[in-house]
Amino acid sequence: MKDINVFLVKGNSDKESTLESILKKQLENNGLSYSIKKYESTNLPTSSDSSITIVLLENASISKTYITDLLCLASLVKDFSILCGDISPKYALVSKDSFTKSITKYCHSYHLSKYGKNLVCDITSEPDNFPPSYNIAINSTVYNQNGGIAPIQYSKGFIMDDRSFVLSSSNLGKIIHCSFLSTSVELSEQDLSLKSISDYFHQQGFLAALNINFKKMPHFERIWKQFIETPESLDHRVLGRLTFTLGDGTEQSKIFAEKLAMIKCSYQSGLFEGLSGIKL
Repeated sequence: MKDINVFLVKGNSDKESTLESILKKQLENNGLSYSIKKYESTNLPTSSDSSITIVLLENASISKTYITDLLCLASLVKDFSILCGDISPKYALVSKDSFTKSITKYCHSYHLSKYGKNLVCDITSEPDNFPPSYNIAINSTVYNQNGGIAPIQYSKGFIMDDRSFVLSSSNLGKIIHCSFLSTSVELSEQDLSLKSISDYFHQQGFLAALNINFKKMPHFERIWKQFIETPESLDHRVLGRLTFTLGDGTEQSKIFAEKLAMIKCSYQSGLFEGLSGIKL
């Protein structure tokens, strides 16, 4: 059995990734037996013949000590299912559009460290704080018990984040967040388009519904609170304080408000679809 298998998830970019060579160097410096292979997101292996399985997006960047930090954490928390860190987006181009510049920090990101100063945190009982199913390290026993990672098929195609895998893993071991395992992902100009941003938040709404179903919250009560009683709750939980930046009545603010309304509607639409099963 190998020490580590690395599954690199192919992206849509033609830009050559340096991640594989960086990983090889770190793995070899730590004297590990390993395998690094690239896969389409829809064709990841259903099993892994190693102690630890790392799943990374091909366009991801890791720290110079990522593998060393991972090994240290794995030795401290032997009953882990998933080890993860923050995920930050990196954009090759910075948009001049005020809305796009404001929204980018909420897209394709996962930030838990902003809620506290702990370097290591056990989030096993906090499904709303779980990481996506990529840029993570997985206990291979857990990976195999779950039958691997597969994208979620829904009305608009596929969601690369296999929320069911992560939720199920929380029942098989600890999910540990560590700031030293933080990564970043490089995004393209296309990822900054209004359609791509809208689709992203629609997916986030759908994934939030999976979290709600996992917690077995009363179905009717949740729909009532989310869509009828307190729909403004989306402002804080998904878009931070972005909605409080408006109010000067200028034409730019009006355009900003229209785009933000579309994003909020996209999220709520995805959430409703996930909760009700009704395709909109």
